[in-house]
Amino acid sequence: MQGLVQAMQTQAHTQAALQAQLEAQICLDGAYERLAFNHRTLDEALSAACRQEGEMEQYLEEKKASQKRPATTFQ
Repeated sequence: MQGLVQAMQTQAHTQAALQAQLEAQICLDGAYERLAFNHRTLDEALSAACRQEGEMEQYLEEKKASQKRPATTFQ
C-alpha cells in the first residue's frame, strides 16, 4: 500500500513538472513570436528611415543645384 501511495505522489509530481514545462514552453513560444514581430517591425522602420534619408539627401542636392543655376529673366 505504501508503494502505491509513493507511486501516486511521484506521478503527481511528474504531472506538475510536465505542466510547468508545458506552460513555460507556451510562454517561450509567445516570446519568440513577439521577438520575430518586433524584429520585423524594427527592420521595416529602419528601412523606411534609410529611404527617407536618401530622399531628403536627393531633395537637398536638387535644391542646391537649382540655386546655383542662373535665374532666367522674362522680358
